[in-house]
Amino acid sequence: MDAFDVAMNAMMAWNQIGLLAGGLVMFGLGALLFGDAMRWRITGRLVKARIVDVRALGQPKVKKPGAVREQKNQEATAGVGWGPFMRAARKSPGAATGGVVIALVVLGIPSMLVCAGLYFGYDYMSLRTAGVEVPGEIVEIKNEHDSEGGTTYRPVIAYETYNGMPMREEGSLSTGWRVFRRGEQVAVFYDKDDPARFVVKAFWYNMALPIGLTLMGSMLLLIFSGKFPKISRKGRPKKKNVSYAGEMYYPVFEYKLPNGELGRYEGDTGSNSFLSQLPGTECAVLVHPDDPEKIRKPTFAIPFIGLALAMPGAVMLYIAAASYEFTLISILMFLGITGFGAYKIGRLVKPRAEWETKAAFRARMAEKSRLKRQQGRILTPDEISDRIVYYVSLQKMWLPVMVLIGAGLIAGGYYWGVNHSAFKARALATKGTVVEVVSDYNSTSDGSSYTYHPVVEFETAAGKRTEFTDRSGSSPPAYSGGEQVAVLYDPDNPRKAQIDRGWLDRLPMLGLMAVGILVLLQSMWTYFRLRQHAGQRFPVA
Repeated sequence: MDAFDVAMNAMMAWNQIGLLAGGLVMFGLGALLFGDAMRWRITGRLVKARIVDVRALGQPKVKKPGAVREQKNQEATAGVGWGPFMRAARKSPGAATGGVVIALVVLGIPSMLVCAGLYFGYDYMSLRTAGVEVPGEIVEIKNEHDSEGGTTYRPVIAYETYNGMPMREEGSLSTGWRVFRRGEQVAVFYDKDDPARFVVKAFWYNMALPIGLTLMGSMLLLIFSGKFPKISRKGRPKKKNVSYAGEMYYPVFEYKLPNGELGRYEGDTGSNSFLSQLPGTECAVLVHPDDPEKIRKPTFAIPFIGLALAMPGAVMLYIAAASYEFTLISILMFLGITGFGAYKIGRLVKPRAEWETKAAFRARMAEKSRLKRQQGRILTPDEISDRIVYYVSLQKMWLPVMVLIGAGLIAGGYYWGVNHSAFKARALATKGTVVEVVSDYNSTSDGSSYTYHPVVEFETAAGKRTEFTDRSGSSPPAYSGGEQVAVLYDPDNPRKAQIDRGWLDRLPMLGLMAVGILVLLQSMWTYFRLRQHAGQRFPVA
């Protein structure tokens, strides 16, 4: 073994140990968060409580004069429809012409998207309703290449009309992946007055684009026309040139103790979500079984964050354990790093005789929480009013963006899943051998790293040996030279192949769609919360 091999083995061992350590940290932290939340759920006593005050920690920031003027200019035309342009036209018709033209263009583009989506959707649904259904067959897949090197696929379908006339027509839709395979049997709806006009009986294949265009255009129209929930102007304080984004808020709860008396607890867990902890809000809290004056507001956020950390950590641990190569260098590095870590931890741990008791630890943490709460201040009704105006305005601005992000993630996950399912449906399975592991060097502002991709050789059903580089990379490498792997390949293009990882291949789709659904649910919750505050009078008593 030469110096280069030693260096490569040391680097691979370092990456594997790093993956193992990262997995342990993520899994341990996630398990602690999830376990603590479940412990409170199981042992805590659920009681009704009411938020009576809110404590703010941090100072609001006054905006700069230039930013204030720019914000006023934006607010003059944002979310109020045509009023500003009409008032400007009465004062100076020439100056308002450009604004009207821009407004027409801005509203015209999303209107065109909505009209296009409705037209395509109506065209498909009308053929589904009034057309004649006959069996068809995919006889050809046409490849079309654009100027940027991308490839799209358009099916050619053969079918017969009800009077026996043979038809061979190209589909009207082309996609970036092969949705159909040659020889596949499909149902076709055609226009009896124009047999060449047809659609395939596949709802999402035909309606994904119309639905996407309609949703995107509608959302843009809502954004540009300002038709989101508005707060009543009656009794509404003027918007101040202050940002409260840097503040943290701690609710003060009032609830009944086991002896019937009212208890008052100032929470030591803060957040920047102000609208969810307004005074007067009724809620349920969990009371600690050993300390009735210690409570926690139940939430799904903490266990979800715990699972979001623990699950990837478990996957990282599995990959690290499955791919770890036990060589002399890797064993020595593992022992050395483990020993150094144990030595550093041992230096931090106090001797047994200096350990504090459980009661002393609780008293110290309680005093720490008390001192932390003293740093903030209880908000007055006027201060609460100012923050409601600020956060409602902020959430109104971000709500359409979050909806678009959630819809985009769901659409991306769906299309990824359709593409993967279509590939698996037409692909052939075989065995392959990893003949090489190639690395990609990635350099960013945060540092540099290597990503490793296996190069796999396999034999097709026709006896032709083919190589491909798997698109999924990892660091450290998940495969080694000579390892046998399951392979899926396209019979029409054997170089279009991938390693078959089973259910792991669907993780990107599930992850994208799960995050998209959570973002949409959060957006819906935000929308209804804005509606709740839309007619609220100020100041809050």
